[in-house]
Amino acid sequence: MTEFEKIMIEISWKNYEAEIERRRDLDTKASLLVSTAVLLVIISINNGFESSRFLYLTYLYIIGIFFIILAAMFGIFSLWLRKYSTPDTWKIINEFKDKEFIEQIRGLVITLSDTQKDFMEKNSKKVRFLKIGYLSLLIGFLLLIPKKMVFYFI
Repeated sequence: MTEFEKIMIEISWKNYEAEIERRRDLDTKASLLVSTAVLLVIISINNGFESSRFLYLTYLYIIGIFFIILAAMFGIFSLWLRKYSTPDTWKIINEFKDKEFIEQIRGLVITLSDTQKDFMEKNSKKVRFLKIGYLSLLIGFLLLIPKKMVFYFI
């Protein structure tokens, strides 16, 4: 095996492992988003529907709760992206066992690259869901604040 082939296998494997680690990190962020959103909704519903002289503040509050629920949904959507492809060892062995060594190495690198590409695409979808989810959480939280602020000053 040449030095170039060793380097290519090492790079492919490190990229594959990096995408797996990225998936774990994104799943952690999605779990945090869902947990935070559910906690905010529970607290908001329990504390927020007292009567107000300013009806529009109640409407803003309800819209804020809607955005927070929307954030939880996007976090759940992100967590649902679970079907990732993995290198099929038996397929690689059966497909390349009768080939020359250089073809086996190329096949392994191509298989790892295809798997890494699948991980990258799915992780990119997770990132999009999380961006929308965290933005919804922020908007929802900001819409909850005015109603609470009015009661402190009046």
